[in-house]
This record gives sequence, C-alpha cells and structure tokens, in this order.
Amino acid sequence: MGLARQDGLLSLTDSTSKYLGRWTSATRPQQRQIQLLHQLTMTTGLDDSPPTPCDNESSTPGCLLYLAPPATRWAYHTGAYRTLQNVLVQASGVANMTTYTSQRLGTRIGMTGLWANDVFYSKARSMARFGLFILARGIWNGTPILTDTAYFRRMTTPSQTLNRSYGYLWWLNGQPSYKLPGSQITLPGPLIPSAPADLIAALGKNDQKIYVVPSLGLVVVRQGNTAGASRLAASSFDTELWTKIMAAVSCRPTATAAAAEAAGFLVFPNPATETLTLRQPAWSATAVRLLDALGREVLRQPTAGAETSVSVAALAPGLYAAQWLDASGRVLMSRKVARQ
Repeated sequence: MGLARQDGLLSLTDSTSKYLGRWTSATRPQQRQIQLLHQLTMTTGLDDSPPTPCDNESSTPGCLLYLAPPATRWAYHTGAYRTLQNVLVQASGVANMTTYTSQRLGTRIGMTGLWANDVFYSKARSMARFGLFILARGIWNGTPILTDTAYFRRMTTPSQTLNRSYGYLWWLNGQPSYKLPGSQITLPGPLIPSAPADLIAALGKNDQKIYVVPSLGLVVVRQGNTAGASRLAASSFDTELWTKIMAAVSCRPTATAAAAEAAGFLVFPNPATETLTLRQPAWSATAVRLLDALGREVLRQPTAGAETSVSVAALAPGLYAAQWLDASGRVLMSRKVARQ
C-alpha cells in the first residue's frame, strides 16, 4: 500500500468503492464512507464476527456487514483488510497480487513467495529479508525503495486512538494499552511486556511472526505450528520468547570496549552516579539515549558536539545500554554502562 501511494496509484483517503464497486452489504452511502485508511487501521466499522456461515476471514459482500461508522470502532477483521489486495490489483492494473508483490518489492530485496487464497506463502529467509527492509526504514542495500517516509512513520506509530498498539497492519509494542483480536476490551500496558518498547511486529495467523527491534538492530522470524494460547496476534508465546531473547541479549556485549574506544566512542565515569558523559567522533551521532535491561528507552537527548553529558541521577541502579544515533535514528554504537 505504501509503494502504491508512493507511485501515485491511490490515496489512503480514497473510498474503497472507487476500486471495488459494491464490496459490502452496507448501503451505498454507508459503504462510501469506508476509506482505504480504515482498512489499514482495522477501523472499517464492519462486523468482525458475522453470523454463520460467514466468519472473520470472509471477504464476500454478503459477509461484510455494516455495524458502526468508520473510525469509531477498532476490530481485527481479516476479511475487511484482505480486500486491499483487490484494490492493489485494480489500481496497478497487474494480473494478480503475486505479480504486484514480486515486481514492486520481491525482486528488489530478494524475497520470494506467492499469494494463494489471500495468504502469502514464503520461507524464513524471505521473511527475514522483509524484516530487514523494515528495519532499514524502506531501504535495501543502500537503495531507497519505500521513499514515502510519511507513510512509513504512520505505519509504525499509533494510527488511531482506539488501539494505540496498532499502526498500518503492524503491531506496536511499548504503548500504554492495547486491544486483541476478537475483543473490545482495552488492556493496560504494552503488548509484549518482556520485549523492547520499540519492537514492531507482523503477527500472523498461527504464530507466524516477524519482529523488528530498531534499538537492537534485530530481526526475529518465527515459523511453524501454532504455539498454543492464541492463534491471532500476541500470545503467551511472545512473552516467553522475548524473555529468553532479552536474557541472551543482556549477556552479549554490544561492542568491546577496545573496539568502541578505537572508534572514538567513550562513556565515563562507568559506573556513574549523577552524570554520564558520552564522547563521540565529531562527524557521527546527532542524538544519544539510554536503554534499560529490557531494551526500553529511558533517556534521549541531542548531542552537544564531541561530548554530551546526561543526568542519570533519576535512574534506578542497574545496567544500561548507552547508544549513539545518527540522523535517521540508526544505532552507530552501543556500550554497556552501570548506574550505581
């Protein structure tokens, strides 16, 4: 969708009817109110639990029933968002969704796979390539592909107030609350408490998952049978997995002291009690930040030349990661520091 908007094929405020005609059972005035944006954000207002023989995945007009005005209700509705594939085919004029995906993205990043019955079938290495593409904010091997930075930003930040943990078809960690598929209950806290706050995730059916963590420069892919508790979005599996991953990450030095110092990145005093100074090569970082042991950002400020001083007096004692960031938010160097 981002590439299609970038190419001028569509606008997110377009009515879906512009491309699909009569695609729901709503009245024509009701249907005209549903925009592509509402499908991307799961706020179409269509019934996500239609009566049998329909279900959440049904995408025929007879199963897409009007329930509430668009943008007034968040509900994970597979059938409603899947019709975006038909929109892309109509807007681009290609033969099918597999062709569009391959031409605009797959061949450019080395990702293989095909669409069958509205599901993209692929292998772990291709899923990882897609994750790395997202980690690099739409760039592949230095070549910008998704140049619509506004779309990327909105895709990976809260897209509405009804479910703060949802962007454009991407789940967002580190938000104050979240909703899960099949429920209208707003739950407090982050989606995956054991994972870094900046994690974003493509959480597929039966626990097929792509996790992207910019603060760690990390992409994690999971394939296989469903892990159990939940078959859509987050489940107990996510919390258990990220507890183990973060335990492993906290034991791994992000950079040896010798390598960091040779590159001109220094932190002192270490341990620190009141103030920590981060020194860098003059050409490099535009911001510095501290992450706690769970990868959550607890402090960020712009750099002040070659040396930047930050107050750590308000932080709890423990281990932290001090990071230098470039103008795009990418981590240039990371050092372990202690707060006494």
